[in-house]
Amino acid sequence: MALSFGLHVSGLSTPDPGARTTSAWALILGSGLLAAASYVLIAEAFRHAEAGLLAPIQYLEIIGATAAGFLVFETFQIG
Repeated sequence: MALSFGLHVSGLSTPDPGARTTSAWALILGSGLLAAASYVLIAEAFRHAEAGLLAPIQYLEIIGATAAGFLVFETFQIG
């Protein structure tokens, strides 16, 4: 958000949210809802289980995010 604002103020970019299609807005809304639901589920997991039990699962998030990035962007970088 701050980057978008900074680009707009500097004149390098003029965002036009009306230019997005309905399907793009649906994807944005869907990803926001999915992120919110996942954070609620993580909070609930920590309420019901010990942190030591859940820590390895959080490390799987890193592997999953790397795999998703590779599948979506077709690139893999180390470092």
